[in-house]
Amino acid sequence: MKKELAQIDEFRFIFTEPAFVRGDRSFNEWMKKNEAALYGVEEERKYKIELNQAYIARELAKWLKRKAKVKSVVNQRIQGSLYHVRNEDGSQIGLIGGAPFSSPGLGYSNSSHFYFTHMMDDRDSSAQLLRQFEAIWQDEQALQDVKDEILRRLEVMYQEHPPEFIYFVTLYHLFKDFLKEATNYETLQTRTGFQNTVIWNKLYDFQRDGVLGAINKIETYGGCIIADSVGLGKTFEALAVIKYYELCNHRVLVLAPKKLRENWAIYRLNDKRNILAADR
Repeated sequence: MKKELAQIDEFRFIFTEPAFVRGDRSFNEWMKKNEAALYGVEEERKYKIELNQAYIARELAKWLKRKAKVKSVVNQRIQGSLYHVRNEDGSQIGLIGGAPFSSPGLGYSNSSHFYFTHMMDDRDSSAQLLRQFEAIWQDEQALQDVKDEILRRLEVMYQEHPPEFIYFVTLYHLFKDFLKEATNYETLQTRTGFQNTVIWNKLYDFQRDGVLGAINKIETYGGCIIADSVGLGKTFEALAVIKYYELCNHRVLVLAPKKLRENWAIYRLNDKRNILAADR
């Protein structure tokens, strides 16, 4: 489509459902769906696989800046679709129907959907369609200019990011569900005085996160496996989880290989080797 659209002098487009508008969020689901279409409809997923979205987004942004004006309805819908093309020689073509402005809607890629479109190539009918479009286009109450917002979204797609930023975004997507589920630390403290224990104050921040996550998983699912790598303090994390449940008046059973019995039993003794004696 780039080759075809590069030939036009001016392009005006109206989102027939709310998209990229500020203020009214009553059509939230519609807006999410319509705005997501900026990244390609279902039939265009191959472009994501080819990893050339950044190039396409950059080229689209250049084209929009030079050629296009884009508006969106604010709090209603426009049924159907209307296309109007005015050529250099003065001839006009109008298309009405249900074909969306996308590569499958315009026939550039295959689709399982059927679209019915009627063409009007006589001057009077085309002029009438243009008048209808102009009436909507000039309605400042019904439409909002969204070109700048679209350009801002496109810039996010093609701008160069430092490796550190990409690393943190990757971590967020891997662990966002865990972060959302994490038990509120203040709640644990209020219920048990957990903050005042020796074991809690010996933990590093990443170990505290692990303890809170483990407690949350136990409370939510009835169990949890702490599977950190060797040397990251799984024993101390487990001792903190044990202490939390003892403070909640639960009894705790530790199952361990016989040769490791002393490793765990030491934490119950009044022994100088027990660095957690105050917690026993």
